[in-house]
Amino acid sequence: MPNVINATSTGNGGLITQGDDSGILNIQTNETTAVTIDASQNVGIGTTSPSKRLSLRTSSADVGMSFGTGANAFNQDIDFFNSADSMSGRIRYYPDGGFMSLWTASSERMRIDSSGNVSINQTPGKYTIDSTVNGVGTSIANGGTVDYPAASGMLIVNNWSTGGVTIYICGGGATVNVGSVSGTVGTFSYTAGVYRWTNNYGSTATFGFFFVRTRPGA
Repeated sequence: MPNVINATSTGNGGLITQGDDSGILNIQTNETTAVTIDASQNVGIGTTSPSKRLSLRTSSADVGMSFGTGANAFNQDIDFFNSADSMSGRIRYYPDGGFMSLWTASSERMRIDSSGNVSINQTPGKYTIDSTVNGVGTSIANGGTVDYPAASGMLIVNNWSTGGVTIYICGGGATVNVGSVSGTVGTFSYTAGVYRWTNNYGSTATFGFFFVRTRPGA
């Protein structure tokens, strides 16, 4: 039986301890184990058999972390380490800056900005994934436009009214339609550094946009 420190609620309450030679410590409240520290100094929360330096077990999504105070609350990192890599993983959340990023080793690999745009390895020669302009489904009147300044890559447009999908490739001031399903969705053109998609459906419709940049945009 492990060593136990118990904050009991029995009777008038109090702190009860008991010991043995197992080298295991259970910290209890109200006669229920909350934390276990085994003989190898592994710590278990929600488990009495921790297999890692920190083992957390919960049956529901009710785990929260908060860092800092006041204006700096949450502007901290949640890091994951292993013995082979001094910084094997990192999640950064910056509400003031409006973005969240994921890291491996010492480099940022992915970022989600305040508009929902997702960038992956956003350095020259890599690519950025943009979602839509105004949400997952964007209602655009006939003749309405969506602009992609300083873009170079692939645009996928979906007409939610018809199920039509068109893939466009753009770069170097040129555009080309490389494939369509259920009819061409809109037109894609280039003017003065801006690639512009235009709704030519004939009426207002809801569209989805997915743009993969092969180089960072402006």
